[in-house]
Amino acid sequence: MRSRILVTFLELAVAWSAVSYSPGQDKEPKLEELVGRLQDKDYVVRLKALAYIGSMKPYPNEIAPHVIRALKDSNYNTRAGAANTLGNLKNALP
Repeated sequence: MRSRILVTFLELAVAWSAVSYSPGQDKEPKLEELVGRLQDKDYVVRLKALAYIGSMKPYPNEIAPHVIRALKDSNYNTRAGAANTLGNLKNALP
């Protein structure tokens, strides 16, 4: 049980590292690019996209249906990230 919690924590830490600033990322990714990342085969890519969406809240109305689909993802961490992201997006809506 402890090892599973540690693995989950480490996976989420990797996902959250995606939202840190790095030079050359001055513009916001396009909606299509974010949707593509949410459908990537690699769950870490999906987690990073969800972390970005949850923190930056780009296109809240347009991206929400795609995040809702992520609630049915085969990976537990992706589903948890989608739920967290939806809560953050709810706060971004007028």
